[in-house]
Amino acid sequence: MIIKRNMSELLIELGILGKFALSLFLGLAIGTERELAGKPAGIRTYMEVTASSTLLSILGVEIVLYFNKVVGEDLSVDPTRVIQAIAVGLSFMGAGVILHDAKHNRVENLTTAAGLLVAASIGIAVAIERYYLSIGATLLVLFVTRVLVYYKKWLHENVAMRDPSLDDK
Repeated sequence: MIIKRNMSELLIELGILGKFALSLFLGLAIGTERELAGKPAGIRTYMEVTASSTLLSILGVEIVLYFNKVVGEDLSVDPTRVIQAIAVGLSFMGAGVILHDAKHNRVENLTTAAGLLVAASIGIAVAIERYYLSIGATLLVLFVTRVLVYYKKWLHENVAMRDPSLDDK
């Protein structure tokens, strides 16, 4: 059965696909950096997180519009519920990548978990057509994950890890 669509519906769906593609691309950028850093979540994971957040955000509104059209009843929508659901889902996913190394008394992959959550936020920004915000946020995330690693290394070598008791000797 062929579904009849008018031109405006087709353009809407193509616009949604464009947003989906932009989200995939932004996820690719962050995922590539994480992949190069050897982290447990990489290219595909970040692409899917950003894109799914975009699509879920859009579909949250679209399903209400569809229901109103088909049933003829006006439903209201609370888009923050979709955002809450995405945040909860990503928090669960993030918890799965965090490891506690009791032997060395440290926690690993916190940045990966945080990165997944920010990737979802970027996807939501794309969904609500905040393109400059989503691209800028992606660039800032890349700055934090790629450039600040050198600052952290310098900090540990020159400031934080220095033993002040050695200054007197």
